[in-house]
Amino acid sequence: MHEDLCFGSQHGVFCLRSAAIICHRNHILLSQGERDDFWVLPGGRVKSFETCSSSLEREVSEETGFRVKAERLVWIVESFYEYRAERYHEVTFYFKASPSPQMVQHMPHTVVRQDTPQAGPRLTLRWHDLCELSHVDINPTFLSTALSNVPDTLTHVVLVNGVPHDTGVYPRL
Repeated sequence: MHEDLCFGSQHGVFCLRSAAIICHRNHILLSQGERDDFWVLPGGRVKSFETCSSSLEREVSEETGFRVKAERLVWIVESFYEYRAERYHEVTFYFKASPSPQMVQHMPHTVVRQDTPQAGPRLTLRWHDLCELSHVDINPTFLSTALSNVPDTLTHVVLVNGVPHDTGVYPRL
């Protein structure tokens, strides 16, 4: 079995993740963990010897029960932050992804997935109106405006505690 590409050290935790930008009828799919008060794009940790696009497709299937197809890489985001008293350096590959016809036809507005051994703890998934994202607590925070105008070219973003950072300067937490 392959391991998550997430490693701890005395300085903190490094994680490689992938996330899906899934839009349908001016709505975007977001997820929220049971212990979190914010929303994120669906996705998760990449496993060893797994491509980021395959990871995204696997994670979304585990979380929703539906298939998506990773299409275009939109953002590579390096995030430096603290979460639950732990320091993180996370690199996330954000892909536009197309929902399967089954997802579009059968997934309700809100889904609460209970704990499962394969997919993990309880998770709420909800379709949010793109025009109302400014009223949604979404992490990383740049997504609340960026998702309304997804760039046509690959963009590199560096965030320190959620704030955009000059990519030429080493970030300090």
